[in-house]
Amino acid sequence: MIYHYGITRQGTYHVENNIVCQDAHEYSLVSKRFAIASVADGLGSESKSDIASKIAAENSVAFCKQHLTGEETAEEILAVIRNSFNDSLTKINYMIDQNGDEADQYDTTLVVAVYLNGNLYFGNAGDSGIMVLNQSGKYERVTTKQQDEDGRVYPLWFGEEKWEFGYVENVAGVLMATDGIFETLFPYLLKKNEDPVYVALAHYFMSEENLDFKHNGEKKVQEKMEAYIDSIPGSQVNDDKTILVMIDTNVVPKRLDDEYYKAPDWQKLKEEYDDAFRREAYPHLYDEEKEINDVDELKDGYEKSGNQIANQKGHPDIETKSEKINDNKRGGKDAAKRKIKIFGYELSFGIKKILGQDIVEKKK
Repeated sequence: MIYHYGITRQGTYHVENNIVCQDAHEYSLVSKRFAIASVADGLGSESKSDIASKIAAENSVAFCKQHLTGEETAEEILAVIRNSFNDSLTKINYMIDQNGDEADQYDTTLVVAVYLNGNLYFGNAGDSGIMVLNQSGKYERVTTKQQDEDGRVYPLWFGEEKWEFGYVENVAGVLMATDGIFETLFPYLLKKNEDPVYVALAHYFMSEENLDFKHNGEKKVQEKMEAYIDSIPGSQVNDDKTILVMIDTNVVPKRLDDEYYKAPDWQKLKEEYDDAFRREAYPHLYDEEKEINDVDELKDGYEKSGNQIANQKGHPDIETKSEKINDNKRGGKDAAKRKIKIFGYELSFGIKKILGQDIVEKKK
């Protein structure tokens, strides 16, 4: 059985500036394991984008419902979703012509999901998105932002060249959201992680373990999640907020280790992020530290090689010692200089920069 909740709320920025809510969502349960849903986000800078998002959300679901029976192949379902995008764009263009408006005043994103027998089929235009909970127990982002290198969104009217379609099998849960909510699931402090998903929040939003549709029913779950969305402060999300979640209780996700669901150590992540930023922004402050580390690595390499030779030939272990030297080429700064004695020969080496590359000076 598929259960769902769906919420759209006007953002605090729009409230304070007397701008209408420009998000929209639509949902239709066709049968127990067949549902169709959409989420759309009118671009905030355009005066009629709220109209466009409403048309796109409502029309795409109606179109898919009209043209799908649930017996189609994956390719056929995706073709219908694609046609629903084109049909929605046609409806928006008709509205533009009727009102004599400029086309760019009707910019909107659109994401559509057909959830059938535990499989997800989707289409995406813009920067809204979809996340799934796989039967494997992992949370995964399945859409990509449709935008240029400067972060400007490609809305629906950019056409098929910029649209994205796909499908995922064995899906226990589906989360669809406009960017205000969706981006909270991928915070910047996790971007460089192997798994950049804020799993604890995703688990709260879209797991049957938390929502318990079977016991609570859709109405109670809807009220609970509305209260949560309404509690999000404007300092965290001031854009319009839309989220729609579907869960198929016939697909039971694997329960992973508790560690997977724990909230990240935000303080540690922030410190690591700030340190990485400083090193990139002010590399000259870390040059000496890098030189010392490079020398230590080289010393370790010489020691390893020397020990291997000594062990093979029966010679004593390598002797090493360190001393400080004054390097006028570095403005009089102290630099580490290592001396390594192998078979009675003394090797010393230092590091200096030439055209941005490290070289090793060896002296016998």
